Amino acid sequence: MDVLDELFPLVMLARRAGVLVLGQDGIRQALRCGKNMTLLLASDASGNVRRMLRGYEERGRCAVFVLGASREMIEGRTGLPGSQIVGLPRDHGLAQRVESLLSKGGEGNE
Repeated sequence: MDVLDELFPLVMLARRAGVLVLGQDGIRQALRCGKNMTLLLASDASGNVRRMLRGYEERGRCAVFVLGASREMIEGRTGLPGSQIVGLPRDHGLAQRVESLLSKGGEGNE
């Protein structure tokens, strides 16, 4: 089983649980409010999104994982239109499971 095949059901579970943060505006707002986040970034995410995250990541406010999936692939597997970035609060059990899965599974940590 591919890492992404295990990852996307967790992302959808987080969405149903109401803890998934969608899009760069939602992520930026959560980070500005002081939340530590686990962030999943599409492989073709824009340079603007990557630059926005760099400072937060350097200060330890988020863990960024670049997925081996394009925006189109993420949308197709999750039904989340145009998603280039999604996030979960790091203290949530689903975020911890996602980080564990991606750390062992070989997806890139930016």
